[in-house]
Amino acid sequence: MNKINDYKNMFLNKGISLFRYVYIKSTPLVTYFFCFYEFLCIW
Repeated sequence: MNKINDYKNMFLNKGISLFRYVYIKSTPLVTYFFCFYEFLCIW
């Protein structure tokens, strides 16, 4: 029973870390994309 909880916690921590990593990596791309998009709209 304890082992299942350990696995669950490990999985949650890994998932949160992965999500945070992807979010941090993709945020500059999203910002750049929106800036580029607005730049096109202005012109």
